[in-house]
Amino acid sequence: MPHFKLTRVQVIMLAALALGNLLLVGGMSAVVIHDLLSPSGPTPIPLTLARGDAAPPTPLPLPTWTPVPTPTPQGLELLYVFTPGVCPFEIPDGAMIECGVVGVPETRGEVPAGVVQLAVARYRSTASDPGDPLVYLTGGPGGDAVAASVNLYDVFMYPILAERDIIIFDQRGTGRSKPFLECPEFHSVTEMDLQWNYSVERLAAAYMDAATRCRTRWEIRGVNLAAYTSAENAADVKDLITTLGYERATLYGASYGSRLALTVMRDYPAVVRSAILDGVVPLEVHLFNDQSARMDRLLRQLFVGCAANAACRTAYPNLESVYQSAIARHDAQPATVWSKRIGHKSYRVLVNGDWITGAIFFGAYDTELIRYLPMMLHDVSRGDYELLAWMLGNVGQKTDLSTGMYLSVNCHEEVFATTPAQLAADLAAYPHTESFANWSIYGTSETLFVLCETWHAAPFDPREAEPVLSDIPTLLLSGEYDPITPPAYGRMVAANLSASQHYEFPGQGHVVGLWQSSCAVRIARDFISDPYAALDTACIQRTTGPDFITR
Repeated sequence: MPHFKLTRVQVIMLAALALGNLLLVGGMSAVVIHDLLSPSGPTPIPLTLARGDAAPPTPLPLPTWTPVPTPTPQGLELLYVFTPGVCPFEIPDGAMIECGVVGVPETRGEVPAGVVQLAVARYRSTASDPGDPLVYLTGGPGGDAVAASVNLYDVFMYPILAERDIIIFDQRGTGRSKPFLECPEFHSVTEMDLQWNYSVERLAAAYMDAATRCRTRWEIRGVNLAAYTSAENAADVKDLITTLGYERATLYGASYGSRLALTVMRDYPAVVRSAILDGVVPLEVHLFNDQSARMDRLLRQLFVGCAANAACRTAYPNLESVYQSAIARHDAQPATVWSKRIGHKSYRVLVNGDWITGAIFFGAYDTELIRYLPMMLHDVSRGDYELLAWMLGNVGQKTDLSTGMYLSVNCHEEVFATTPAQLAADLAAYPHTESFANWSIYGTSETLFVLCETWHAAPFDPREAEPVLSDIPTLLLSGEYDPITPPAYGRMVAANLSASQHYEFPGQGHVVGLWQSSCAVRIARDFISDPYAALDTACIQRTTGPDFITR
């Protein structure tokens, strides 16, 4: 077994994940995996054990976590004002960056109710007369962006700054914006589940309790959880652009950020010069309902891709049978695996079939990790877990995803757009991936719906399930192996954008234009420079499928 370590590319990948390249259903799975593997975080909060649950070997300590008050400001004089502050990162040599906050209404109406402070980092252009700025919209929903933005300075932002400013901000409820809707109560539950392997029923009850306590804590502080939606988020983008002194901007929406960009294009087209949608999220797709189907598509893509690659086909024949056997065996008898997080404490993981499927799902986010997936499956089938432990350690890196923002957006726009019966039926349509899909939504469709009702999310708005029609110049980018926003989503959205161009990149994972594909990065930069010029896309034809790693 070779020694596995993080390459420079994978370090950049983790920085990109910190920028929010996690989305919706994938985001919730990421929260679970992160919570289970993170060596930091709050001390588990004691919960009463249900009948049938194994008693813990030792009493749990009392909680030591104390929430830090971050109340929503009430001073309306903060609205539509940029207040300078200190950048929460080391400024690169030669970079000109202004950090601070912009005040926007928590809810918009004749009299705004409260103020949200958006954390902002404005990277200044070196041009004497810069063009319209680029506004980056991160994923999640709930991902942070400002603190990690410096990691993309060399690989993405530097050439663009020769022509225009770049604006990075933490969306409402996330990162260093106030309020930051953190829910450490959820982290406590997932850490206890790791230790004691809760039943589905016990886990559901624990998450309901966590949601109730977190919701109550924020509502006591005066936060309106129903105000944290994509529509309000889009209004923030418009207000951010105008408050900073611009008339319009190019939007770069990554993952969930692409849905946010579409919402801005729908509601405030006058402030949008052009848009890039990287890892495309259609408004009209019920993403939770599609989870089993997406996982099935990814597995088919992996099996076909390996079979089409001579080295992979020779080293790992019958990969689909290997996968099915590994899932069945580990569901019957889970294996104890210690995650290998370089430089961090390891955690014990009781690996069943869902963990193996989850490793494939999250491995496919990153093009570099896709190359290892057939070898990982082959090793697991032989009882060798070193590569799986390494991959679990990587996908479990800390993302600072805001659980509260994640719930407010997804409950309003995804969960309440369907029904428990319809969600259950859609997931059951793919029986071999149904268990993984339920694992990613707290266990059952009923649990997810009760959780959203407990959270007091905004009721469903039918507009949030209607396709966006627009003539704004738009570039759409999709990765062939993208596990959460497959190329079909890009084609679906492009069909309703009359001035759009959609490109699929062979062998690539999720969000390709920021750093993963040099071809996609160059095409994105050319489009940002001139969204009306013909793009040179010849490099796509020279891009091949994954160069799978074999022994």
